[in-house]
Amino acid sequence: MKLWIRIAVIAAHLAVIGVILGTCRPEGCRRGRGAAAGAPEVGGAGDGKTGPEQSLPDTPGEGGVARAPTDATAGKVSYSESFFQRGTRRLPADLEAATAACRTGVLVDWTARSVLWGKGENKPVPVASLTKMMTVLLLMEDVASRSDLDLDTRIAVTKEAAAIGGRQVWLDPRETFSVEDLLRCVLIHSGNDAAYLVAQTLEGSEAAFVERMNRRARELGLTTAKFLNSHGLPDEATRQENVASAIELAFLAGQLLDYPAVVERSGTRLSFLEPRIDGKKTQLLNTNKLVGRVAGVNGMKTGYTNNSGYCLTATCERNRRQAVVVVTGCDRGTARDDLAAKLLEWLYATP
Repeated sequence: MKLWIRIAVIAAHLAVIGVILGTCRPEGCRRGRGAAAGAPEVGGAGDGKTGPEQSLPDTPGEGGVARAPTDATAGKVSYSESFFQRGTRRLPADLEAATAACRTGVLVDWTARSVLWGKGENKPVPVASLTKMMTVLLLMEDVASRSDLDLDTRIAVTKEAAAIGGRQVWLDPRETFSVEDLLRCVLIHSGNDAAYLVAQTLEGSEAAFVERMNRRARELGLTTAKFLNSHGLPDEATRQENVASAIELAFLAGQLLDYPAVVERSGTRLSFLEPRIDGKKTQLLNTNKLVGRVAGVNGMKTGYTNNSGYCLTATCERNRRQAVVVVTGCDRGTARDDLAAKLLEWLYATP
């Protein structure tokens, strides 16, 4: 009798152990330990893409797009007044005089995180198509973090995007292009219609995308940047424009230097968009005239409206030393380009 009692007790213990093991499969146990250590349940320390066995959250983001937490922006350093050191060198007298051509500007040794020259660099000013740097940053962050998006993803042109004026690549609603095509159109040709299509693609509507632009600016510590659209044209109703300070634009350009795809395309002097619906191809000529003219210049964006004047953010690398120059409010494109070129040459002429 005692033997049967012992057998029953052992069987009961084995049943309990079986239930426990059945509810703690290997992946479940790993997730539990990760959560206890503070690790996220979705996404990882790799490229930030959502794996096939990971599910998106039920709560949709802007534009009705469900978003999973990712590490695409993890580890990004935010801008603050202490981000850059202040250099002690002074511009030579002739170069100092030449800076009268711009409204605001800044020259940054990005490698040393040092500001070598500034003029009203903390003042928010209209930035025209320099806006597109934020548009491209959000695109690249999504390419890095979303499993359904890469440079080969095909995007159908919308009627709304095709209707955007100003500088454009004349998108047609009958056409479909890759994300890589749109990236070239934005960075090389500064196409407003392409930037708008990027905004629609990522967030479902440009209004939702603009909300994200401003939210991301705050996350990055950019307090002067305020965006009304994805491309930089004046608002049709209010004529207000996107604004930012030169120092924050330099910081934004520095973030884009982390993406080889951006550097490659913004440093391309000439490319073509093809095939088009009419069987032809559209020439994409870089609006940044320093590309191919000034050694090491590999980006980043130009801009112009009547209110902003001629603006430029140029990035450069020589001997593994990276630099960023921003000039805004110039009355002529040639004056803008000449000033930026001289500032870069001065930076690299001295250690």
